[in-house]
Amino acid sequence: MLKKVKEKKCRECGEAYVPWSTTQTACSPGCAAAMAKKKVAKDKSDKAKAEKKASKASVLEVQPISFYHKKAQSAFNAFIRERDKGLPCISCGKPDNGQHQRHASHFKSIGSCRELRYDESNVHASCSVCNNHMSGNIAGYTPALIEKIGQEEVDRLNGPQEIKKWTREELEELAARYRKKTRGLQKGNQ
Repeated sequence: MLKKVKEKKCRECGEAYVPWSTTQTACSPGCAAAMAKKKVAKDKSDKAKAEKKASKASVLEVQPISFYHKKAQSAFNAFIRERDKGLPCISCGKPDNGQHQRHASHFKSIGSCRELRYDESNVHASCSVCNNHMSGNIAGYTPALIEKIGQEEVDRLNGPQEIKKWTREELEELAARYRKKTRGLQKGNQ
């Protein structure tokens, strides 16, 4: 007894046809050739995308650690400025009225204490004059910081720190986390 062959729909043109083989996917050689051309083009595109991704990854692998610190520091500083938006300068009390540039000022500088570079308790919004021209204006910074975060936390910042060596992966994750936190604050302020 012969089995009746079911009609199929051509994947290329959409026309109905009766296949002569179970693996046939097109109604005619013309449609089969068109499908083959599309597959070759897609494979080339996929290969090009994979090569571009691999190339980008290899370029990032040869970047110095300073490249990743710059990206992380930029994201972290943007978060600090957004977090402290509307608050006066931590050092001199100058209001955040849009008439002066705002900086993310480190209580313990990066040069003296790299371990606290990305510590949110160590960094607060400051005016550019205090941060750049007065080296953070620590005389004004210290009492305001004690009032803001408490003496115990300031003692922790002043105390001995465990040495930290950042990896590329940690810095990339840190940059991504602070970009996300900044976006969250910006959405909350709208």
